[in-house]
Amino acid sequence: MEAMTKEALFEILGSLRKANFAGGGRSPYKPLLLLWILGQLKKNGATEFSYADLEQDVSHLIDEFSPTSANRYRVEMPFFHLENDLWQISGSEKLEPKRSVLRRANAVGRLQPGVEKLLLSEPGLIEAVARFIVDTHFTDSYLEPIFDVIGLDVEFGGVPGVVISIDQKKRDPKFRDAVLIAWRKQCAMCGYDGEMFNTSVAIEAAHVKWFSQGGPDELDNGLALCSLHHKLFDRGVLGIGQEFKIVVADGFIGKSPAADQFVYELQDKSIRDPAPNKPMPSLDFLEWHIKQVFQKKNIA
Repeated sequence: MEAMTKEALFEILGSLRKANFAGGGRSPYKPLLLLWILGQLKKNGATEFSYADLEQDVSHLIDEFSPTSANRYRVEMPFFHLENDLWQISGSEKLEPKRSVLRRANAVGRLQPGVEKLLLSEPGLIEAVARFIVDTHFTDSYLEPIFDVIGLDVEFGGVPGVVISIDQKKRDPKFRDAVLIAWRKQCAMCGYDGEMFNTSVAIEAAHVKWFSQGGPDELDNGLALCSLHHKLFDRGVLGIGQEFKIVVADGFIGKSPAADQFVYELQDKSIRDPAPNKPMPSLDFLEWHIKQVFQKKNIA
């Protein structure tokens, strides 16, 4: 096999195949497996992993960073189906994407030698690859928590010595200001509107349907949210259901008065109205968020 180049690696990662779920559902299994592998490579240089050894750790990643409905696919699918340009597997018998078969056959997966050699060839490249995977398959607020779990430093690593030429949609730099103005520079959930020197502080422009998943930089896909509610919305703790009412995930647990005030008391409250002549979020985008991000399978 020819030596892997950085350009080629990013091209492969940019076109990483996704499971074909009905309704265009997102598929974070392969990205999460790769991110876990990158963390292990950084921590101890490991590139070869038995299915039995990685199953529990990667399952935890899937639990934490996937929609609830995704968990039935667990780890066997990405382990078996990860692209051959990146990954090779072997075992004592013919392998299938079934947990019992992979365990019985003592299945082992490892990065392709060219990929392994490239990733270890220069400082910062592992972090750059991991950051690219998060940017491509998740949204901004996932970067720090995912890096923390897999053991990478979010402050370390750019894309050293390579210009990524993948044909990807570019973000609109005017999106943030347009969303904040449309929502009167206040959180659509709690109304927080802090400013310092005429600049909003801890008010952010949230995509309802993530940019990485084809969500546009348009006002009907944007919400102004405070930093707290933006993160809770992105992680699926909060959603927006019928009649623009806020819903709280059943699995959320908070024991403090602050949790009551900032989370539980939002249940069934309507989001605030945007400025006159500005749109509410698209129902299609809200439905995507409920199905693909919010941590509950069904909303009445």
